[in-house]
Amino acid sequence: MLLFARQMQHLPNGGQTTPKARAECLLKLADVIEENGQVFAELESRNCGKPLHSAFNDEIPAIVDVFRFFAGAARCLNGLAAGEYLEGHTSMIRRDPLGVVASIAPWNYPLMMAAWKLAPALAAGNCVVLKPSEITPADRV
Repeated sequence: MLLFARQMQHLPNGGQTTPKARAECLLKLADVIEENGQVFAELESRNCGKPLHSAFNDEIPAIVDVFRFFAGAARCLNGLAAGEYLEGHTSMIRRDPLGVVASIAPWNYPLMMAAWKLAPALAAGNCVVLKPSEITPADRV
């Protein structure tokens, strides 16, 4: 995730960036994760004890997809603002940055949970403070 921080240094404040610029950063991050998937999978495996093949084959592609999905979503400026995307749960979509988003990630699926929290917040132009679980902090460094 430090790689993304380096990319963000080249942009003005997140909330002032264009949807295109945010989407491009998220796509670059997805590419970096995909290109270094083996390294991320090994770190995830050591960090939380899951089988390497599971981290590499199941999680890394899904993490890459999350960042690519929200790169596309960053460019969607219209559409439903609220809807039931999962039965019994109403989701609301905000298209304006809130500022700083605080996020606490659990110990299970540490990288995946971080991606689920980071990608939408960054796509909207927010800054994110991510607190990893004290049980599995290593791969968020």
